[in-house]
Amino acid sequence: MAGPAGADPGGDHSIGWNGREVGMTRPSLNGPKSERDPHGRFRPGNRGGTGNPLAGQVNRLRVKMLATVTPSDLAKVIRKLVKLAQNGDLGAIKLLFDRLFGEPVPLDLIERLDQVEKMLGRMEVST
Repeated sequence: MAGPAGADPGGDHSIGWNGREVGMTRPSLNGPKSERDPHGRFRPGNRGGTGNPLAGQVNRLRVKMLATVTPSDLAKVIRKLVKLAQNGDLGAIKLLFDRLFGEPVPLDLIERLDQVEKMLGRMEVST
C-alpha cells in the first residue's frame, strides 16, 4: 500500500489519524558502548529496567492456583458471581459484564471514529 503524497519513503514519518505528519523517532544507540542493539532493544545485562521484582513470586502463586482450582471449582465461583449479579450486587454485575463483554469503550473513542469515518467519506467523494 503506497503512502500519502510527500510521505517519507524511508519510514521515518507517517500521516496520523488527523492527517498531520507524525515523526517516528528511533532509539539512540549512544555510541559503541550502547546498552541497545541495532534494533533499539536493550541488550542483555543492561543496568536499567530490572523488571518487576515480584513477578517471580506472582508467577509461582499463579502456578499453585492453577494446579489447585479445578474446572468444577471455577464453575461454582462463576455460578456464585451470576447469582450475586442476579440479586442486584452492582460490583458483581460490573465484573460479570466486564468479563463477558469487555470494559466499556470511552465515548471519546467513538466520537473520534465517527470523525475518521466522515473524513474517509469525504476523501472517497473527492477521488
